[in-house]
Amino acid sequence: MRKLLDSFTDERLKELSVEEDLYNYPPTQEELNSLARIALAVKMAEPVAWKWRGAVGDIWTEKKEKADFVTKFCPELPVTELYTTPQLNSPEIPEGWKLVPNMPTLGMLSVLGLTGSFESMLGRYADMLAAATESNHD
Repeated sequence: MRKLLDSFTDERLKELSVEEDLYNYPPTQEELNSLARIALAVKMAEPVAWKWRGAVGDIWTEKKEKADFVTKFCPELPVTELYTTPQLNSPEIPEGWKLVPNMPTLGMLSVLGLTGSFESMLGRYADMLAAATESNHD
């Protein structure tokens, strides 16, 4: 998998990550297939070990059963999964939630029925975000 990832230059990955650049620098089918394989491998990665902080310091195991035991019978000890590769940093969005930007688009403001000066609409959108309940999916 590393070889696939290394086949992309940093510059090319930046081009592919910017939506506006996709028109000028569209991905090839080979690039799309490679990125899909990389994403799938990262998404399907299984932990190779687990650790938690015990009375004597950090404790780790390669046996899932031990980690499951600690999780079930010692809930005050958070168990951390360890992977051979870094995990994606995007949070998983819980069922019934939507991820929205901090800065709305004009289309979003129009659909919400927020009218008036642009600054006023942005202020009301910020108030709406501040009033939203926090997710407790962690």
